[in-house]
Amino acid sequence: MRMTPLRQGAPDDVPFSRTLTRSVHFGQVRAHLAFNRRTTDADLLILSPMKLTVDIDDSLTEPEVLIRCAEMDSDMESLISSLRMHDRRIVAMSDGKTVLLPASEVLYIESVDGKAFAYTRKAVLEVRLKLYEMEDRLSDCGFTRVAKGCLVNLCHIASLQPYVGGRLLATISNDESILISRKYARKIKKLLGVG
Repeated sequence: MRMTPLRQGAPDDVPFSRTLTRSVHFGQVRAHLAFNRRTTDADLLILSPMKLTVDIDDSLTEPEVLIRCAEMDSDMESLISSLRMHDRRIVAMSDGKTVLLPASEVLYIESVDGKAFAYTRKAVLEVRLKLYEMEDRLSDCGFTRVAKGCLVNLCHIASLQPYVGGRLLATISNDESILISRKYARKIKKLLGVG
């Protein structure tokens, strides 16, 4: 078992044999981290003081993530949601085929005429479950209701602006706009840490 702290000033003998690249989404904070054996301080974007340790254990049959923190706050909840989303799949239909769509790729899910549709950057796919069923299954990994017929992946909200009647206008990472009803506006602002 080897413990490898990933922090500034790590020695050149860090036991990684290949370059690892990950896009990490923590609520509003997005970072692209790339590191390998010769990572320099300039290669890492430090978002907040957080110790990250990778423990390579050949006896494990599946990855295990342990989060230790002084208190459970919105940053930790966002981190946990992002981790849960990593392996979550949505069963959808595309051109008569069943597709297993990674939840992290879904920008939002909308109900139209009693059918649910998942929107990604590249496609719109019909989802077999009802919107309320999708909400139950995805609420613990960053999806939340923003209107009677719409769930949004919070990791893909790029901006918010006030709108008529106490509503909010959310811009999604693909530059689409989604109207957040007054009923959900306060909750969304709280979840995103903006009010």
